[in-house]
Amino acid sequence: MRYLYSIFFIPPGARPRPLSVIIWAHPGVFGRYILLYYIAHRVEMMLYIVIFNIWLVLVHILSTATAFQNSQNEHINNLHLLRPSPSQPSHHYCKPLYYAATKDKSIVQQNKQYLINTLDFTDDKIQEINQTTNILTLDIGILEERANWLQNRLGLDTNTADNDDNDDDTTNQNNRKQLKKILQQHNILGKRSDTNLAPTLDYLQSRLLLDDKSLRKLILSAPHLLGCSIEENIEPKLDWLQQRLSLTDVQLSRMICRQSYTLGCSVIDNLAPTISWLQQRLSLDDTTISRMIQSNPQIIHLNIESNLEPKCDWLKQRLDLNDVQLSKVIRRMPQILGLSIDDNLDPKLDWIQEHLNLTDDGLSKLVQKSCTFLSCNVESNLKPTLDFYINALGGDKQAATSLIINNPTLFHYSLEHRLKPRLEEAISTGMDIDATILRQLGQYNDDKWYKLLILFMME
Repeated sequence: MRYLYSIFFIPPGARPRPLSVIIWAHPGVFGRYILLYYIAHRVEMMLYIVIFNIWLVLVHILSTATAFQNSQNEHINNLHLLRPSPSQPSHHYCKPLYYAATKDKSIVQQNKQYLINTLDFTDDKIQEINQTTNILTLDIGILEERANWLQNRLGLDTNTADNDDNDDDTTNQNNRKQLKKILQQHNILGKRSDTNLAPTLDYLQSRLLLDDKSLRKLILSAPHLLGCSIEENIEPKLDWLQQRLSLTDVQLSRMICRQSYTLGCSVIDNLAPTISWLQQRLSLDDTTISRMIQSNPQIIHLNIESNLEPKCDWLKQRLDLNDVQLSKVIRRMPQILGLSIDDNLDPKLDWIQEHLNLTDDGLSKLVQKSCTFLSCNVESNLKPTLDFYINALGGDKQAATSLIINNPTLFHYSLEHRLKPRLEEAISTGMDIDATILRQLGQYNDDKWYKLLILFMME
């Protein structure tokens, strides 16, 4: 009893001593038991505190994630649009578009009505876009604001439209149609103008040396570019094309504007293997392959196994060409690689061979001499043109076919804008129409042709 009294009794005016100090000062079996119990109790309390704090952190994280789930980290609650000043040019970056997302059914319905009534979206299109970004839950006015921003940035308004000769109603109608075409593709309305659309448009305009009109045409032909990443897609692809084909900035710009779909192709899976195959198969040097692709960039979009290889083999067999002759034909007309064998090349070659009375060897020599007529349509071009030469020569089909065989380029001149008007001019001056005059009225440029007319009238 005296021992316990000496441990726990505190004289008047003395400071209370911690239990651990008391036990340490009075060691013993009983004291050790008390110390162990005290330590275990303190450790247990600390564990409770740690577990409670972890629980609070988890609750906070889950509540934050739930609050921002539907907005997909795009909008911030309780902030509204910061509009650019009226004096700011429309092509400048918009200030951040901060909106709160919501699941209010009335807002979803209003957004859906705007898409359907104003932008001509279908229910299927809305459902398709909504699978990636829930644009229907955006606050009222966001969709219209983004549509208006893109319209102003691309100049799709009355003051900057291309259709200067049309009245305002027709121009506005065309602008709305063009805008709807863009907005209905690749979820453009799901992208913010300040962080997505504006940087992409500015980069394309700067990198490809485009004015506003050229930029507008590029986007109208390839709206998918607005959904591409600059760093991961557009920039490395342009750099690769420029280096692989040794293009200047101007040449690169012309090539992309001519065939914007090129930026939608994969370098590894499409562009690189196709260019290498063409260069090797046709025995082309770097300069030739570059020139050929610049003039006809669509050929690098063609599949090797299903298009290029079987077409080259078919041309060799049908026209009895060796590798050198095949390469020469394709260099003269690269677009021949994009023509269908069954629907175009085969029936067209059969028609030419039949109506010009050619042997297989004669057909091969004709194509090797000039194959550009293979891009012409039989019913709307080749047949009426052949009939024109036959009639101009007084119905002499043999003379007309001989003229075409010796000058196959005469096949692709315009009847209405060149051949018929010049024939009338030749007849009005009293010329005797023969094969030579017909060749000249087709092949001569305007200056040379009118000099010939003047010379004839002076005689």
